[in-house]
Parts: sequence; C-alpha cells; structure tokens
Amino acid sequence: MAFRVVVADDHEVVRRGLCELVANHPGWEVCGEARDGREAVAQVASVRPDAIILDIAMPNLNGLEAARQILKNDPKTKVLILTLHGSPQVIQDVVQRRRSGILLKSDAVRDLVRRSKRSRRERFTLLPRWHRRCSTDTCTRRVRR
Repeated sequence: MAFRVVVADDHEVVRRGLCELVANHPGWEVCGEARDGREAVAQVASVRPDAIILDIAMPNLNGLEAARQILKNDPKTKVLILTLHGSPQVIQDVVQRRRSGILLKSDAVRDLVRRSKRSRRERFTLLPRWHRRCSTDTCTRRVRR
C-alpha cells in the first residue's frame, strides 16, 4: 500500500516540485494538492492521507493553524511543516503539535524523503541545525506519538 501524501503550498512552482519529489519516491503517491490553508484542511478531510507537507506561510489560513485543525480532525495524520526560516517560536509551535515536523524549504530536496521516512515510524526529531536555533526543552527533546 502506498504512503499517501497531500502537498500544500501557495507557490505553484514549489508545490509542483514537491509533488515531483514525492511521486518519484517508490511506494509514495501524491493524493492531493492545496494552494492555501483552508484547501489543505479540506483536502486532508476528503482524501485521508498518511501525511501532509504543509507550507507555513499560506493565504486564507496559515500552516500552523491548518496543522492544528488537521490534527484535531484526524490525529493520525502526520504533518511536515515547510518554512523559509525557522524562529525558535515557530519551531516550538511545530514541535508541540507532537505529530508534526519542520523542514527548511532550502533543505527540502536533500531532506524531504529522509524526514518523511522518519514520520512513517511515527517519530520526529530535530536536525542539529534546529537545536542551535531553539534552546527550550520543548524544542530539544525527541517528539513521540
């Protein structure tokens, strides 16, 4: 059975690139796309994916609020938040969602598959560069189900 992923980003070129990365990975499939946060919440409710790759800065509903609604509606969905830059507060907000991870857009090509494979094992950890950005215990501990 394929690992089903929804991709949500308001920039079409980024969304298409992420879809291509997912589709080219054996055993994975893109089961939906969204251009904004409200669409992302609706897509997840409609297609019930294993995971969503979600841009943090989208119109109509930002990625953090969309993640909150998605996880409220279906706590089993794994959420990988994409961001251009991660402030300690953003990292903490993502980590506190417990079924969410965070990834810099600049690292997506290199780290997307590796981070998503970790999510399939139901565990997210912060990459070393994130530890330097976030000094709170919430951000530095391993996040488990």
